[in-house]
Amino acid sequence: MIFENEERAKHYLSVISYYRLSVYMLPFQFTDGSVRHHCFKKPIAFETVLRLYSFDRRIRLLSMDALERIEVAFRTVMMNCLTDKCGAFWLANADCFHDKNKRNTHAAMLEEIERQIDQQRSAPCIDHYYGKYSSPRIPPAWIVFEILPFGCVSRIYENLKRPFRKAIAEKFGVEESILQSWLHALSVLRNSCAHHSRVWNRKYPFKIKASSAFPELNGAERFYCLAMIINLLLKSIVQTPT
Repeated sequence: MIFENEERAKHYLSVISYYRLSVYMLPFQFTDGSVRHHCFKKPIAFETVLRLYSFDRRIRLLSMDALERIEVAFRTVMMNCLTDKCGAFWLANADCFHDKNKRNTHAAMLEEIERQIDQQRSAPCIDHYYGKYSSPRIPPAWIVFEILPFGCVSRIYENLKRPFRKAIAEKFGVEESILQSWLHALSVLRNSCAHHSRVWNRKYPFKIKASSAFPELNGAERFYCLAMIINLLLKSIVQTPT
């Protein structure tokens, strides 16, 4: 590795750990497990690695901006759809859910919602509700959806009966099972971004569900395909001025 400015390199290594930066060196190194493992294939400047690190950071920031829009839109569409059909307290209505997955039952969902409520009693929306009402125990959906983690919201969608999932997915122009697969993938990406993990040049621990409508995404494991999903969903959310 070439250090054109050693003082600058020392500074960045003091505020960005070497271990964190080392993964951005891998594309320039042998990774075959031989005696040359982790040796550079050719001389590479420290600044090149630093630029890759900054590039990855910009990807995370752009992704978080897009994921916020998608998450807010998805929460709103699901909340509006179920509230229109089943009333404000549909989250407590077992008839809205199919409970096919034994680990993702309606009862387990209610326990998770109550746990989230207890942890966030100081949130203005939760504090206002319980300051004025003693029942029902679970507040209206539009209040609950303000505090639930996106992963929990995704699991609620997965456990809804198919007609509800279908109605929600139609708002985004995709099949309900495909949307569920996309939500899982984006939830993993969101967690990576929130924890400042690398998103560039990474193999993700899931496969996008196969779809004839989006063959280029079948079995995808890389960020490029996540970016395509983000782009497809944003087209159904963001309207450009006419």
